Amino acid sequence: MIMTKAQSAASADQRQARRSLMPVHKFKVGQTLQFSPNMFESSARKGSYTVVRLLPAENGCNQYRIKSFLDGHERVVREDQLI
Repeated sequence: MIMTKAQSAASADQRQARRSLMPVHKFKVGQTLQFSPNMFESSARKGSYTVVRLLPAENGCNQYRIKSFLDGHERVVREDQLI
């Protein structure tokens, strides 16, 4: 499919509009943070973690892939679980 310049510009504007609706991540890749699991995550270990990857928001809350300093375990957490 061949797009005209106007269609291409409109498509770029739509992508930018979607990006601007997404919440901005508070933390950055490589940053060291404290993970605080909630009471329903009894198997999750509290402690220092490094942000490995920024993930898209789910239910309006940004998510992150983090890696434990102690055992190297990786997990996906919500932004509100990080300090």
